[in-house]
Amino acid sequence: MNIQPFQSLVKERCGLCFEEGKIAMLADGILTRMSQLGMAIDTDYLACLRRNETEFHTLVNLLTINETYFFREPEHLNLLADKIMPEMLAGKTPADPVRILCAGCATGEEPYSIMMKLFEKYGPGIRELVSITGVDIDSVALGMAERGVYSGLSFRGFPDHLRHKYFEKSENDHYRVRNFIREKIGFRKMNLLNDPFSDMPGRLDAIFYRNVSIYFDPPTQLHIFNRLAGLLRENGWLFVSATETLSHNHGVLPLVERDGIFCFQNKDKRNGDDEHKKAISSSAPAQRKKPSLAPLPPVPSKQRPDRRLSKVPSFEEALALAENKRYGEALGCLDTLLEQDRSSIKSYMLKAGVLINMKRLDDAERTCRQGIERQRWDLEGHLLLGLIAKLKGDSETAVQRFKEAVYIQSSCWLGHFYLAEVYGIRKESKQAIREYEIAIKLLSKDSPPDHGLTFFPLAFRPEQLKHLCLHNLNRLKKSTG
Repeated sequence: MNIQPFQSLVKERCGLCFEEGKIAMLADGILTRMSQLGMAIDTDYLACLRRNETEFHTLVNLLTINETYFFREPEHLNLLADKIMPEMLAGKTPADPVRILCAGCATGEEPYSIMMKLFEKYGPGIRELVSITGVDIDSVALGMAERGVYSGLSFRGFPDHLRHKYFEKSENDHYRVRNFIREKIGFRKMNLLNDPFSDMPGRLDAIFYRNVSIYFDPPTQLHIFNRLAGLLRENGWLFVSATETLSHNHGVLPLVERDGIFCFQNKDKRNGDDEHKKAISSSAPAQRKKPSLAPLPPVPSKQRPDRRLSKVPSFEEALALAENKRYGEALGCLDTLLEQDRSSIKSYMLKAGVLINMKRLDDAERTCRQGIERQRWDLEGHLLLGLIAKLKGDSETAVQRFKEAVYIQSSCWLGHFYLAEVYGIRKESKQAIREYEIAIKLLSKDSPPDHGLTFFPLAFRPEQLKHLCLHNLNRLKKSTG
């Protein structure tokens, strides 16, 4: 399969960027839809996507990850309710309420969380003074948001007494948002890249744009951030995830600090210079602060918790945080674990996997090497070093590292797959064909070996990878005649 035309089409129409480590996610979605439609030729499906808008959005729905939960990153919700909302409410009426937008709201947990948090703080009357709208490109996710029915996974860390207050039991151990909250949230389908904002109901007081920009490359991130910034009224606020703050600090909006939390505000830059400089100078250490696992506001940077009184997190907690894309918190847990046990190879490798997903490749490489120093023949360490080299475009080092991985464990199909990909990039077709054939053979077993990574960021199943290998193998054999 030639994946490049699909990458270009998806990026052009909605800004989603699938490069390097995310290519398999795109291939997975394409193969799934081709199978469901009974198509065998990728160019036929590409033509279908170009002419059929409905099918294009069906594919996009498969490609976006909508895993979230209530009261995620609660420090932003606490700051909004306790500090910022009193300022926003001054002079507001039901005819001119505080307007909040959740951009990339997925299945709706975020806008419902905001309303519940404000209801807790201000009581029933707040519903008439606040207008909250959630937008997303995924129509399936929006349908779930409008229904307001959620499983237990959406409630991890959510207090039981609030579940009873704001939800009613539904079928199959699910819970439905009660009407007095649900009827106050609006949802709309929107492509943040290029859909017009002209019908937005007035200027916005706050925008939540958290854990969304991971789908976009830097130019697209800047374009969307500029569009969102233009929707804010004077002194309006824009919240991004803690791990995304520095990547959006490009001068469009001043970065300010409130109670140890960094966010962006549409304020006069002449008045905001001091706060902006303060935020820039102190934002890097703030990212290294070790956050609490519990849903509580972070400890101020000048106050460090007494480790004798702190619960040491488990590796399983760190892994769960990583799998739920709470990367900053996962790193905090892993740093604590490694302070307790410098010999924990799996902690080094999980940390490296998290850093790769945060695109901190140099830090990831250093972490891998620290782990390999303690266990020279660690399979995962060599796989990750190969992946890092591949992401950096260093094909020679990538080949060396993946060769080491399959030397350590010859049944490592992921090592053979990546070798085939790198050989393909280097136009070494004979070697690429050999490695694809080995990968296919390993993946054809009744129980294929484990891929070898603790934290595997690519969303495909072995049988789908086998299908992708067969496509690439046939293409290579045809091209070499």
